[in-house]
Amino acid sequence: MTLAVFGKEDLDELESEVLKHFSKIVNKNVEKPSWPEHPYGPNEVGKILEIVPVRETREMAIIFPIPDQMKFYKTSPGHYLGHLIGHQGKGSLWSELKAKGWATFLSGGESHGARGFSFFEVSIELSPDGFKNRMEVVKLLFQYLALLTKQGVHEWIFNEYRDLSAIHFRFKEKQWPVSVVTNITSNLQHYPMEECLSGRYLTPNYEPDLICNLLCQLRWDNIILTIIANEVKDERTPMIEHYYGTEYFVSNIPKSFLEELHNFVTLNNKLSLPSPNEFIPTNFELAERQVPV
Repeated sequence: MTLAVFGKEDLDELESEVLKHFSKIVNKNVEKPSWPEHPYGPNEVGKILEIVPVRETREMAIIFPIPDQMKFYKTSPGHYLGHLIGHQGKGSLWSELKAKGWATFLSGGESHGARGFSFFEVSIELSPDGFKNRMEVVKLLFQYLALLTKQGVHEWIFNEYRDLSAIHFRFKEKQWPVSVVTNITSNLQHYPMEECLSGRYLTPNYEPDLICNLLCQLRWDNIILTIIANEVKDERTPMIEHYYGTEYFVSNIPKSFLEELHNFVTLNNKLSLPSPNEFIPTNFELAERQVPV
């Protein structure tokens, strides 16, 4: 159990109220449960899940089941890879998707499942033409992953996203009190007390092996494709979700397609790593202004 209290009273008064209302709760030193065996194992990967939405949308998620990364939060390998996959500059995956008119949105990063397992997910909002070429979109992603594998991990890229995350933390916008306490109680489940505010943002430790290990998990034989679009509905008989009545289909990704992903050797020459960002600020001291008297 974790607890966070937000109030306008001084610390002594808040502490008194906390002791009054919560001191009788006994600490039984219950061991936190963990599920190191991923629920999405060999029988679940290599599938396409197609969902019929209630509104017009075309979304695709390329999902990779991965081990829990929370213990590596001081390096945050998922942030490094998400920073590159979601980059929007020249040579990026996004720039190529946009040039082809296939996507209107792209993001990538770790999605925490539960203690013991996690996911790395690349989410793409597709245009009508992008939906028609959705498997080509997947190929482009794997061409970019092949580029990252060949180029290796770079400390200057790590330093850039580390600095951007630190700036985001330092200049966070004010939040509603209910959001503050909700986030803190959640963070206390994963980070030490002294890092419950900063743990999600600050990544001081450059450990390239951790990033390489995660990149190795983003493989052709470890993917699940989720596609949400009205166009998936065809003459097939859909499965019906029990609670909401959502129509969906489950099928295997064609082996020939997976083999094509596996055999990418020649890199796409339109894809490249980003150039160094020269505009990340480092000096936040207020400049004195000379005002004539």
